[in-house]
Amino acid sequence: MSIATTASGKFDLLNPSPKDIDWLVVASGLGKICRFAGNTMHHYSVAEHSVRLADVIAKAGGDRDEQLQALVHDAHEIYCGDITRPMRQAILVLSLDAWKVVMDIERRCQNAVFQKAKCHQTLGYRVNTFDTMLGDAEATLLLGCDRPDVSQFVWDCLDEDLCWDDVKASERWLGRLIALQNAA
Repeated sequence: MSIATTASGKFDLLNPSPKDIDWLVVASGLGKICRFAGNTMHHYSVAEHSVRLADVIAKAGGDRDEQLQALVHDAHEIYCGDITRPMRQAILVLSLDAWKVVMDIERRCQNAVFQKAKCHQTLGYRVNTFDTMLGDAEATLLLGCDRPDVSQFVWDCLDEDLCWDDVKASERWLGRLIALQNAA
């Protein structure tokens, strides 16, 4: 069960390998995937979200591994797609077994990404917590939702230059990845 990619030609969803991950492909793909199933007023990419999450983690005092996790936590989405939170909840309501299958495939792909990035494979508490807060802040700004319970420094990461185009988002994501890898 493979998905075609522009560099390696394949990525096996059931048996993913870090060697089949090309960071240029990931950066380009994440820059093109729009958050919130594209329901935003302007293109807001998964790459931009990931860079901003890495910013939040850095401002909160997160170490290199946490920042790297934040940056690559959604990289598996170039293979699995960005499944929205409401869709995940709907799958769970309809079928626990189906939800488990979807989560297993995502986990396999995410583990391969974390192995390739050489970061801890269990998503850290701080990364998970700030990912949720950042998503709420993004929903407030980009969809008009009202989710006010967000830390101020999360808001601060969204107050400048919002909604990068796909090229800028991809370049910033890849630049941050290289900087974090070189910091090792």
